Amino acid sequence: MNTNVSDFMDTVASDYEAPKPLPKGRYILTVRNYEAGRVPNEKQTPFVRVFFMPSAIVDAPEATRADLEKASDIQHDFWMSDKSAYRTKDWFSDVLGFEVDGRKFGELFEQAIGSTVTAQVAHEQRGKKKDFTVAVIEEFVPE
Repeated sequence: MNTNVSDFMDTVASDYEAPKPLPKGRYILTVRNYEAGRVPNEKQTPFVRVFFMPSAIVDAPEATRADLEKASDIQHDFWMSDKSAYRTKDWFSDVLGFEVDGRKFGELFEQAIGSTVTAQVAHEQRGKKKDFTVAVIEEFVPE
């Protein structure tokens, strides 16, 4: 990755194109990591962002092995408010098959690293002007 801004001064601008998102379809994703945060607004809703690396194609007719090899992480946010944390609990038990009784969320997220899930991947427009497309998890498929 080029992290020195002065290095860009000698590169040709037209050499850069927006990355193409992973084609829509069903994939096996591997949990790579996670991070916790709060939405920067007045409610400060807590969330855990999980990073998934696509590892296999299940049913994505337009996808190729090359698409998987150059794919970026797909991020998915789990809202951790009192009203929505049950969805995260259900994800651990129904999708990952984890025993959740008596276990803390931190322990469950740590255990999830390296786990695989099947998910339907779709596209979403992002940015202030909705001017770029990213791959998003539309639905997890329970095991």
